[in-house]
Amino acid sequence: MRPEEVAEAAVERGLTVNTNGPVPALDLMSTVLAVSRVLRSRPTDAIGHLRMTRQRHDFGRTVFQINVSIDGRRCRVQAVGNGPAGARAIAERLDGQISRIVDGATDPWCPSPRGALAMITEMRPIVRRKMCRMLVLTPMAAAEAMDSMDFDAFFFRDAHTGEDAIVYRAGPRDVRLARQRRVDFPTGMCDARMAVDLTPTVVAHERVAAKRLCRNGLPFLFFVEPESARGRLLYRRHDGNLAVLEPVRGKCFR
Repeated sequence: MRPEEVAEAAVERGLTVNTNGPVPALDLMSTVLAVSRVLRSRPTDAIGHLRMTRQRHDFGRTVFQINVSIDGRRCRVQAVGNGPAGARAIAERLDGQISRIVDGATDPWCPSPRGALAMITEMRPIVRRKMCRMLVLTPMAAAEAMDSMDFDAFFFRDAHTGEDAIVYRAGPRDVRLARQRRVDFPTGMCDARMAVDLTPTVVAHERVAAKRLCRNGLPFLFFVEPESARGRLLYRRHDGNLAVLEPVRGKCFR
């Protein structure tokens, strides 16, 4: 099948595609076919956008990401891989996400794609800064948003305490909550998989936080910036460099 035929088949399945970097044509074709097969097998109204990114210096790894609307509900999945194995990984992750949303499946997720980013490295630069209008959520609602967007950590304003906070994955099923200061358990209804991180949140300037992340081999680090007294989420990108989420002052959404 020629690339243009694959693209035509993708459009028929409600899938649009774009690539960044030197993505091999065979990898593109196998991924489009695998993802289209998942969408075709489901009796749902699903519209998706597939993005494949390959860095020239990244040892041939391709980052796969699908943003999809399933019966009107927005979600996202991401995987990292090579060739047919990468195509299978993103297709399986999409199928698991659809099962979670449509069927209410509670089985653990596939292994997180960010595990490969938990590595000790030399100091890497912060190359992207995202200013966030914080969502005011309960920890349970934040965990649901994290699952829907296939993140390993989700940055939000805790509705119970007013503190900046994150929820993050602690294994395939469990979720932990970390706030700026408070370590008490959330009030109200809470999932049994939720636990509170009792480790004090790091208070540090960005450069110190970045050194800590790289030196300790962390995929992300939640910390409090001392001058603003606000939380920030620092994380490693797939190209090895760092990015940071920073709250917009005084702007939150409920």
